Amino acid sequence: MTVEITWLGTSCFRIVTETGIEIYFDPYLNRRQEFNPPPIRAEDVKKADAVIATHGHFEHFWDAPQIVKQTGAKLIASKEVIEYAVSKMGVPADQAVAINADESTTVGEVEVVATKARHRPTLEVLRFWFRDPQLTIKDRDHLIELWRKALEYEDIIEFGFNVPSGPLQGYVLTTEDGFRIWNVSETYPVEGLDVYSKKYRPQITLLSCMKGIEDETMEVLRAVRPRLTIIYQFDMFHPKAPYYTSLAELWQRILKQAYEEIPGIEVIVPVPGRPYRFDITWK
Repeated sequence: MTVEITWLGTSCFRIVTETGIEIYFDPYLNRRQEFNPPPIRAEDVKKADAVIATHGHFEHFWDAPQIVKQTGAKLIASKEVIEYAVSKMGVPADQAVAINADESTTVGEVEVVATKARHRPTLEVLRFWFRDPQLTIKDRDHLIELWRKALEYEDIIEFGFNVPSGPLQGYVLTTEDGFRIWNVSETYPVEGLDVYSKKYRPQITLLSCMKGIEDETMEVLRAVRPRLTIIYQFDMFHPKAPYYTSLAELWQRILKQAYEEIPGIEVIVPVPGRPYRFDITWK
């Protein structure tokens, strides 16, 4: 019995269970074509049983509506994101499933549970983006000006200003074989992560690992204490956003500390488009 996990760059994963159920997380493919080419494009996805969005930001949700409409997959996201996707983006209501933290649904025999998470405050995100820890926001007009400067491209600006982010949330998948995969998401350290970890005992966690916020990533790791984690979002998701430029830098900034502080941890730095298969008989 196996489960297959393929990272498609940024926050996007494809998960295929033993019986062939295919689930996509946070599809952001086509918009990266010019600066971080994905291994596949959205139109290449011919089969999907579910598309799950951790939230509605562009680098997590860009291709979700297209994939849902062309495959007939369920779209699973927060109530806020679902309402917008149905009313404004043409997602059929009978394919839309809204769940918020601690609520659940199923995809075939796979259970999906949303877990609590918290996105970084706007000021912290902008400080991260501009690499300026002293950045301040004067007023609402200044905030809009900064976001327009950060996002740069009109299509991304339009997406970012219109699509609601909804609450950030993670998801625990329990497959038909009882194998548990937890996408912790890009959460800021939040109370209760350790509780989820003890409750669900995931064999694999998927963990955001963005450049410049290593202290917060380590806090999440200390709370979750995963046995095996696959990191993501360490690559370029926008030409102006910081990202790791080499495995050596990634090791020095975060991985070395993770191995030193979390006993028994194994970290996979995935290659985009390469399937990773796990034998789940040891669960």
